[in-house]
Amino acid sequence: MRTIYLSGPMTGHENFNIPAFDKAAESWRTKGYAVLNPADTARTYPGKEWSFYMKHGIRNLLAADAVAVLPGWEKSKGATLEVQIARALQIPIYDALTGDLL
Repeated sequence: MRTIYLSGPMTGHENFNIPAFDKAAESWRTKGYAVLNPADTARTYPGKEWSFYMKHGIRNLLAADAVAVLPGWEKSKGATLEVQIARALQIPIYDALTGDLL
């Protein structure tokens, strides 16, 4: 089974954008992917510093076969960093909603 990591904006969004992450996660699961969802980390470890979430996210990104980016990722400090890492490591990046390869 292929594994996909979700990346997108959380900081500054209502409920940390968790509903959008969960919706995308369900969509990718129906396509047969194992999903690494940062919203699960936010639920499991509430109230941590941004750097904690980024370190956890980067570990998950490195464990994934691909990345799927949610709308607004370009305006997110964390998501743009994750995309830079994925590009540098030649990890495929998809639009989380359309499934198009970026």
